[in-house]
Amino acid sequence: MRLLAPGAGIESPSSVGQRHTNRPIFHAPFNDAGNGAVSLFLAAGVGSLTYSRASANATTFNSSGLMVSVAANVPRSLYDPQTLIHQGYLFEHQAENRLLWSDDFSNAAWVKTGTTIGGSVTLPDGTTGTVNKIQEDSALSDHYIVQTVTRQAGENNGAASFWVKAAERAFCYFQIDDGAGNGARQPFDLTTGLPIGTWTTFGTGLGTPITPTVVTQIRAYPNGWFRAEVAQLGVVIAVPTPFRVLIAPSITGADNFNYTGTTGSGIYVSSAQAEWSNPNVARCSSYIKTTTVAVTRNADSLSIPTAGNWPANNFMLAAQHYKLWHASQSMHILSSTVDDNNYTGWVLDNRSRMWSRIGGAAITQANATSSILQFSSTQRRAVISSTNPGIVIILSTVGGTVDATLTDRQLGATMFIGPNGGISPSDSVGDSGSICIKDLKIYKNAYPTADGLGRMTG
Repeated sequence: MRLLAPGAGIESPSSVGQRHTNRPIFHAPFNDAGNGAVSLFLAAGVGSLTYSRASANATTFNSSGLMVSVAANVPRSLYDPQTLIHQGYLFEHQAENRLLWSDDFSNAAWVKTGTTIGGSVTLPDGTTGTVNKIQEDSALSDHYIVQTVTRQAGENNGAASFWVKAAERAFCYFQIDDGAGNGARQPFDLTTGLPIGTWTTFGTGLGTPITPTVVTQIRAYPNGWFRAEVAQLGVVIAVPTPFRVLIAPSITGADNFNYTGTTGSGIYVSSAQAEWSNPNVARCSSYIKTTTVAVTRNADSLSIPTAGNWPANNFMLAAQHYKLWHASQSMHILSSTVDDNNYTGWVLDNRSRMWSRIGGAAITQANATSSILQFSSTQRRAVISSTNPGIVIILSTVGGTVDATLTDRQLGATMFIGPNGGISPSDSVGDSGSICIKDLKIYKNAYPTADGLGRMTG
């Protein structure tokens, strides 16, 4: 193996003694196009990428770490708001924010107890907010704001979040309850950016089961902001059920939110969100702004003809990926469908899996519990690395005589990058998550794992 001239890649000797390089036949770099958009330029490939997202209420973070809105049918770029590292093309599931007036807490939709709204603060989008501070009165009482939203039957998973920032109070309480003394709460430290203790239920909790799987997290953003989030998984919602979403300042984070207040003291809040409309949702996605009504952001859909871009056999895939905002999710990076019984999909979740279905039988499922995986006799080889962020590389090759009847993977006329790939719901691989990818490459030839990586150039 030898290095070629700059930009020419890596050259390796072939099995017959001739030099050979394996350049990608498809390469989407997903570079930044400015103003929150990502470039769909192809460095290699046949045809062009087609993108759609009908809704205009999508957000992302730009190269300055500020939240920006992106117009309908414009694919989103994303920078890590803290490190300002570009993370590529952002794609997400469809989501609806049911909290009204999500950035105007003076509105009557937010019921105030022992508080007023005022203050002046620089918001996550860089603008100045004057209706974003929860300010205590001087009474010995509860101090909070709350809004009631309804979960429909079957919406057993859900999540809610606020951007929060310390002012005179350095702690906040996040509570979800039924308004009748039953619910659960989680305090957060707005100095350390950590949850305090664990999610605690009171009364009969949030329903059946009383103690469902709950995940709380808080993530730092520029200018002292944090996104605090609570997700509930597996609460059985049999009939439409109202729930209150409550946010409150706190003096210590251990005394609830009932205390003698100091007039004007409090915390800053912004970008409230509650996603309870999708049974697959396990965490909140990117912020969706609302005013008078709940607002839906459509799923991102990106596709290109399969022909000339994704071979049915003997291929390798590579991409850099970033999981965003939540760790528990399942999203297709790449997929192509003939019908419900014949398709192929590359799924990124807490594992990284390559699925194939031929004639109704799922024949290929690999996970990343080890760096080198050997499929069974009816499957292909794979090398998968699923660190986050990290490079994911899959080497897929025909396995020999045992694969005589399974020479080709099942690919339809269109390949999808991200959700809306048409993968059969019978496999329980739903698209729910927020993921970025960059430098997606498909190689025409696959090689044994010993030298496959050295042959991936371009």
